[in-house]
Amino acid sequence: MRQTDFEGLVYRKLFTLLDEHYDTIKAAKPRVTKNSTGYNIWDVWDRDTQIFDLSKLVVGAQGTLGLTTDIHFRLVRARPHSGLLVLFLKDINRLGEIIPKVLSYSPATFESFDDATLWLSIRFMPSFRKLLGWPKFLHLLFSLIPDGVQLLRGIPKLILMVEFNGETEAEVRQKITALHKELKLKRARYEINGIEEDPTEASSEKFWIMRRQSFNLLRHKVKDKHTAPFIDDLVVRPEYLTEFLPKIRRIINKYHLFATIAGHMGDGNFHIIPLMKLEEKEERAKLLPAMKEVNELVLHYHGSLSGEHNDGLVRGPWLEAMYGQRILKLFRDVKHIMDPDTIFNPHKKALADWDYSFSHIRDHF
Repeated sequence: MRQTDFEGLVYRKLFTLLDEHYDTIKAAKPRVTKNSTGYNIWDVWDRDTQIFDLSKLVVGAQGTLGLTTDIHFRLVRARPHSGLLVLFLKDINRLGEIIPKVLSYSPATFESFDDATLWLSIRFMPSFRKLLGWPKFLHLLFSLIPDGVQLLRGIPKLILMVEFNGETEAEVRQKITALHKELKLKRARYEINGIEEDPTEASSEKFWIMRRQSFNLLRHKVKDKHTAPFIDDLVVRPEYLTEFLPKIRRIINKYHLFATIAGHMGDGNFHIIPLMKLEEKEERAKLLPAMKEVNELVLHYHGSLSGEHNDGLVRGPWLEAMYGQRILKLFRDVKHIMDPDTIFNPHKKALADWDYSFSHIRDHF
């Protein structure tokens, strides 16, 4: 801060700004497990620890505050064994109870995909052969035979994939069995159609293929439509999902959007990427009203409009709706302090404008 150059000026101005509005900034922090919207101003200055860390501001700024020239990563060592406990939910009425119960067992990951994704997997099953090759494709078919029995009980509304990892296969199996045993006792209450143990990486592969590859196949099969991730990456706290998910599906259906819902259940972070023909005016006309309804729904449940993928051109114009004018002004003040000539990645995040953003959405293929 005592430096007389531009760097010293940045530190002095930012410290003054964040300290003067300290309580307002701390209160504005989204109460969700993931958030990449705006600038992370609430974690830069901590009066209790006396730590002032500008790296918290630069990370996630999408190049709007400066350039990063050197990065050092700390990696988490991958455990050698993993497996899944898979839940087939007849309905999602008890999802708010299931999620904390599963999280109490500290899974490595907790993923989901909806019935639309499952139908896509079934519909495009022959296409998996080209993707996987004959040996893996045949293995996939045989491994899915037990799941056919599950489908006879009814198509599940949601499939939950609870992944555990460990140093040995026995350790993974023990974790899966323990959770299975507890969920089995409340199977009727939780409206679970079926529970399947896949305690090895090989046995759980089929679900990862459906979760990760179905939409990718759809993109290649539907030749005249392309991905339009304008309502992607929203976050809503898990306790609201029982109400939230049916409402988001109704909006998708209202605008006749061809989209699946997949997500990270423990975070309440969902990815919805419609396939659209944006060169048609009728399709482009859906973007603003559909996005408005989705965003208003997310904010009604105190969520975030982006958990992982940031604001960019598309979500940046909605920062005021999420944070209000006061916090948006602070975002813009931060931008001006670090980039007074507005040369770093303009028209994104705090300086995004919907008319400018919309004018850059593809209108031809």
